[in-house]
Amino acid sequence: MKSDRYGIDKEFCRTNGCRIFFGVDWLDDAEFEAFEAFFGSRQLFVSSGDKPLEGLSVSSFSEAVKLESEFVDEDKYILSPNDALIYVSDDRDVFLVAASSKRLAELIAQISARGGRTYSALVRAGTIEPKKQVRAYFDYWADMNFEID
Repeated sequence: MKSDRYGIDKEFCRTNGCRIFFGVDWLDDAEFEAFEAFFGSRQLFVSSGDKPLEGLSVSSFSEAVKLESEFVDEDKYILSPNDALIYVSDDRDVFLVAASSKRLAELIAQISARGGRTYSALVRAGTIEPKKQVRAYFDYWADMNFEID
């Protein structure tokens, strides 16, 4: 997979039938719990920068987050093969999840069930405006954002 300045290459998403879940400020409690349920016992791979996605293998989402937090000032990726890919920006201001529409709907349902509200839903409702530092990311991914279309 090629990455670009927005984390995940759009062509990778199109080729693999993925849409995007857009998040900010990695991770609040509802999101963390939702991701744990979303991934369950799947094997995950964590990598940073331009290293291969099949980097370090972990058996839980909490292990993936612990490992990801060790990579300072680098973009990070968490891969669940044939399922989902998470991109976390170097400063953790932005994160993206590339997955099928069905899987993204499951993730959003998991977040909502825990009392969480998603960033894109808040933007769509006019409750908030994208912050200056994430506006470029948000606009770039608008056409593939599962919650916007």
